[in-house]
Amino acid sequence: MDAKLRPLNLTNAQAVFDNRKRVRDSLENAGSIVEMKNKIKQLEAKITALSAENLALKQRINILAPESSLHVAIVQDVVCKHFGMSLEELLAKRRKQKIIRARHTAIYISKKLTGLSLVAIGFRFRQDHSNVLYADRMVEKKINTDPQFAEMVENLTEQAQSAIWSKELSNLAITAG
Repeated sequence: MDAKLRPLNLTNAQAVFDNRKRVRDSLENAGSIVEMKNKIKQLEAKITALSAENLALKQRINILAPESSLHVAIVQDVVCKHFGMSLEELLAKRRKQKIIRARHTAIYISKKLTGLSLVAIGFRFRQDHSNVLYADRMVEKKINTDPQFAEMVENLTEQAQSAIWSKELSNLAITAG
């Protein structure tokens, strides 16, 4: 293939200059397009994160239903009184056997009486849902092997249930009156 070079005149020079400018602009636009795609990906990631936060917030709002909070609080109070500890001790991250047993017992009774999800119960005990599941299984296992412990849990469950009913009855009396 033979290419003939033409002498450079003003018209040809202007055409070459315009062509180079178009190529450079298209390359800059290509860079802008890549940059824009990256920004779009970042925005999509942020939208996904915000959607997840929004969902978590909605779940947290649902978790904080007042009547179920009251029921868990009653269970916590009954268990704290039985084990001779404060609510702060029950909810603390300590791993002392006495605290663990009381916390596990309160979690088990809360699960049994409230019908809340593991996440909701965990939220009220400052625990992860997997810890709630573990506590439930450990108490169930101990109930099956230790009749004295089973009797204690049954008594605490009855006390908590009685306190919940009393509170609900007093609430009904207040709203009716």
